[in-house]
Amino acid sequence: MNGYDEEELALSHEIFGIGCERCHGESLRHRSDEANLTPPELMYPKERINPMCMMCHPRHNIRDTKDHEPILAAGLSVFEEMTPTGPNAKKYCTDCHGAKHRIQKERTIRWDKATGALLRQTTD
Repeated sequence: MNGYDEEELALSHEIFGIGCERCHGESLRHRSDEANLTPPELMYPKERINPMCMMCHPRHNIRDTKDHEPILAAGLSVFEEMTPTGPNAKKYCTDCHGAKHRIQKERTIRWDKATGALLRQTTD
């Protein structure tokens, strides 16, 4: 998993038997690509992160946590793309949960999350 198996988001989901496939699809071509040039089947541009998380973590399960107020105030559902605004608003679930999942500085491959197009490949 290229380091993802040690990340907080991956580990917290693994406890419940949830692996990468649950959110990113089977991604057989991605998993079989030793050069890691093939993207996962499903990736999420920022505006789709919250709706995806809320598929399994619906608003009635998170509404009692004060930190979720900005996201809930936006009226976000799986069909909406609005995100909270304001100087201190956390806009995406991954701003707090799984910040390590987005290991931007360590990635050697980047894809456009909306199209799957390869954006950058670096070698270390």
